[in-house]
Amino acid sequence: VEGDAEPPLGDQAEAEGGEEGVFCNVPEGPEALDPLDYQIHPLCETLHKYVLNESFKEKNVEILEEAARVVCMLGGGYTIFCKSGKDRTAMAATLYESKALGEYHGCGSSSDRAYADATLLRGHGTRIDIGNKNIGAYKYSFNPLQVSYLPPEWKPPAATVQGFVTSIIKRDS
Repeated sequence: VEGDAEPPLGDQAEAEGGEEGVFCNVPEGPEALDPLDYQIHPLCETLHKYVLNESFKEKNVEILEEAARVVCMLGGGYTIFCKSGKDRTAMAATLYESKALGEYHGCGSSSDRAYADATLLRGHGTRIDIGNKNIGAYKYSFNPLQVSYLPPEWKPPAATVQGFVTSIIKRDS
């Protein structure tokens, strides 16, 4: 029953007696995502590069960081949502604060400086006080195994990581 089938989107206007090209022809197949078919705003070029180079085997924290930077450049806000809003939130917040110091307050923009400052904030800033409030110790609720799976820029200082046994006994779920 070929006559009952709907025409493809590009042929719909012609089939209805209208002018050709009224509807947008969306490319399909491998050429649909060809980067040469569209322009990327200069603010988003780095983000676009990270997305194109994304590997599904590991989390690409650079995408999150660059997206946050672009949003801030456009005057937007930054919000971190985690399941319980504690330790991973602390790692993300301190990294963001450190990068903001560099970009907006002239402290330097190198990744090494940002990670060093984030580590300092994680060990001596207000986020570790929240850990003390939660479990009664100036430690994050990560154990060494969990830390080994965190991206390098999200790892807390070694002195603030609980041991395996302590992380089970003093779990703040």
